[in-house]
Amino acid sequence: MPDYVSEPGSQDPALVKEVRETILNSLNLMPSKSHRRIFVSRNQQPIRRLSNEEAIEPILRQYGFESVSFEGMSFEDQVRTMQDAAVLVGVHGANLTNMLFMTPQTVVVELMNENTLVLNDCYYCLASALNLAYYNLPCQRIVKPGLYDSNDLDLVIDPEALRQLLHRLITPF
Repeated sequence: MPDYVSEPGSQDPALVKEVRETILNSLNLMPSKSHRRIFVSRNQQPIRRLSNEEAIEPILRQYGFESVSFEGMSFEDQVRTMQDAAVLVGVHGANLTNMLFMTPQTVVVELMNENTLVLNDCYYCLASALNLAYYNLPCQRIVKPGLYDSNDLDLVIDPEALRQLLHRLITPF
């Protein structure tokens, strides 16, 4: 994989698709039926966690989501999980890069610090290059001593805002 070759959000869609296909072919993975609803937790990370994750767990379950953590999963298992994903919900961060392996026309919901919405559209651009439906749900940041980069701060999500968005996107089980 190449190192930093462009500004975040300025990926070449053709190259993104070529990287996707090259990886899928090297793993001998065939496209699968996208049926899983995946919430990617960052609760094992030192930064950018969702501080009230337990408050949204019942909402996620109501809409058929399973919670996964990519830490400890092999790369191939991460790719397979994303190939099976019909809907991906996750906090802004490297975990969302795995949307690279989602099937076109599936859905990504990025939970993002409300103060950095206009500064970092890299996952919106990646989703657009891959023909994925993209939604962004702004979250409040939790200021911590010693952390000055607002992109690294933990977040608080409004559970009702998430419920309303999921209700518009999918039918609960």
